[in-house]
Amino acid sequence: MEKDIKRERIIIDTSIFTNPEVYQSFGASPTEALRTFLEIIGNLDGPAFYMPPTIYQELLNFVEIKDIPPDLQIRIIQKPPKRYELSVPAFLLYELIEDVRHRIDKGLRVAEEAIRKRINKGLKVAEEIERKRKSAHEKSVLLFPDVRMATEIPHRTESEALEAIAIADLRKKYRAALREGIIDSKEDVDLILLAKELDGILVTADTGIVKWADKLGIRYIDPRTLRGILDNLRK
Repeated sequence: MEKDIKRERIIIDTSIFTNPEVYQSFGASPTEALRTFLEIIGNLDGPAFYMPPTIYQELLNFVEIKDIPPDLQIRIIQKPPKRYELSVPAFLLYELIEDVRHRIDKGLRVAEEAIRKRINKGLKVAEEIERKRKSAHEKSVLLFPDVRMATEIPHRTESEALEAIAIADLRKKYRAALREGIIDSKEDVDLILLAKELDGILVTADTGIVKWADKLGIRYIDPRTLRGILDNLRK
């Protein structure tokens, strides 16, 4: 197994260094994890490690690249896929369109549910505010019959807090409905195309990329096993 994998080409995704479940086997932070990874592969005879330039640029948003020596950085080969030469089966386009349509419908249902919850909560808050206003007014009339109540109970802060919670909940559910389990960026596509072009082994913690890699027959490994594999190669 080790002799075979030493001749392989392994394509690395950003998620290896940004997903805590994965990068913590290499370090306490994304930057430390990347540095440790590069130091390990620098002591190996193989395999070769690749990353599309778009993925590399994405990675720079999560690490302090100034803390990574240049001689370590070059141990990952940056190579773009041959986008104009590669071809993929037509059924993938069909399935992608079906998946997107399904997710749009699901996203609409998530938005509708959030609106209903917001309306219901708003009505309850309004009823409570009105109840408190009437109670305060009745007390003021009893104590000061000649003085009209000129102030209202402040409720803006409570309303704004509920609105912030509702929006955060909507964003979380909407993102899950539309983006989880799907390739939704050019970086994802570059990763899959490069793995297909090189007949390489894909390492990613992104379930959407794994799903579409599986459809294309691209080999991949569980990223949580990567550290163990590299340690075995060093023996």
